[in-house]
Amino acid sequence: MASLEYLAGYFDGEGCVCVSAGSHGAKSLYLLITIQTGDPEIVQLFAEQFGGTCKAIANKPNASRQQYRWAIYGVKAQNALRQLLPFLIGKREVAELALIPVFGFRGKSCVPKEEVERRNNVASKISTINQRVTIATA
Repeated sequence: MASLEYLAGYFDGEGCVCVSAGSHGAKSLYLLITIQTGDPEIVQLFAEQFGGTCKAIANKPNASRQQYRWAIYGVKAQNALRQLLPFLIGKREVAELALIPVFGFRGKSCVPKEEVERRNNVASKISTINQRVTIATA
């Protein structure tokens, strides 16, 4: 198994943290973290350490090699971020934000209003950071 330091370094460069809306809008916002790479062994390392799913991504017509994706959602994603956090640099701010909401609620009616507001606030901040980082590195 790879060290958390190694995985955090890889996640800093290639990882993505986002909050997405499910079928019930704000009441079903969920945390998603991913890695996409051309190396299937990397996504397997993340799956072995944290769980989640690994799959081959459909190639774009001009792609030079196969891409692979590791993804993990909700509370499991938060648990992965908690383990990576001490070693994160570039993704530290967004990881800290992703640990604020509670993503364990199930169903559209059981999420308290305060939690819906907290999720929306965090989702907005994460989106802003992701846009800033993407623009700065593009």
